Amino acid sequence: MALRTGLALAALGAFCMVASPRTASAAFVLIDDFETGYTVGAGINGINGWVAAADFKAVVDPAGAGNTVLQFTQNNQTRDAYKPLPVTIDNTSLGTLFARFRFDSDGRNGNFGLTNVDAPNDFAHYNAQLNIQPSQSLNARDGGSFEELRPLGSATAKAGSNATWYSIWLVVDNINDTFRVFIQSDGDTDFTTQTEVFGLGSNGDPLNFRTTTAQAIDRLFLRSATGPMYWDDFYIDNTSLNLGNPIPEPASLMVLAMGAGLILARRRA
Repeated sequence: MALRTGLALAALGAFCMVASPRTASAAFVLIDDFETGYTVGAGINGINGWVAAADFKAVVDPAGAGNTVLQFTQNNQTRDAYKPLPVTIDNTSLGTLFARFRFDSDGRNGNFGLTNVDAPNDFAHYNAQLNIQPSQSLNARDGGSFEELRPLGSATAKAGSNATWYSIWLVVDNINDTFRVFIQSDGDTDFTTQTEVFGLGSNGDPLNFRTTTAQAIDRLFLRSATGPMYWDDFYIDNTSLNLGNPIPEPASLMVLAMGAGLILARRRA
C-alpha cells in the first residue's frame, strides 16, 4: 500500500512538472473543444450555447480519428455561427482568443473573430476579424480594409500553404479598439515557432477593430462562405495578453492518467 501511495504521489508530482511550462495559460477558459454533447456528422445549433446554420457540423478531425472538430461545409453561401463567451472582455481590458484552424485546399473563404453584438449576422458586426480568402490564406481586418499575411517579408510566406492545423492567438485591446495576431504550426516550416503576423511585429502598429465599441466583447463569431474549413479548441482569456497554449500536452494527460490509475488501485487494495 505504501509503495502504491508513493508511486501515485510521484506520478502526480511528475504531472505538475510536465504541466508547469503551461502556467502562462492558466487564465484561459474553454469556450468549446467539440468533445462533449456533439454527434459526429450533425449540426451544432442549440448545443452548448451555439446558434449556427446547418452548415456548421461536428466531424472527425481530418488529421486523424480520436478528436472531434467543427467543420463548415457550404459552398458559395454565407452562413453564420456564434456562441456567447464564458467570460467577457470588458471595455477597460485586454483579452486573448486562442483557437486552432485548418483548411485543406485553396479557394476557402471564411471569417472568425469576436464581437459585442448579441446576435451577429453581418461582417460589420465584427470587432476583431480574421479572414481566409482564395489564394491569399490568412488576412486580418484593419479598420476599413484587409491586411494580407506576410510575416517574413515575402509574398510566399503564408499560413495555409499546406493542409495542417494552425494555432492562433488573437490579442484584443478593448481599451483602444485594436488587436494583434500570432500563429504557430508544427506542420508549416514558416511557423514552427510562435510568430506575430499582424500587429506590432508586422507593420509597426496594431490592427484596428472593424467596428469600434464601448461595450464588453462577449461573442465568438464565425461567418463563412466556402468550405470545407475546420476549427477546434476555442479558449478565451479575458484579462491579459496571453501567449500560452491552453491545450494539455499529451505527456501531461498520460502522466495524470497513470497517477489516477495508481490511486484507484490503492483504493481497491
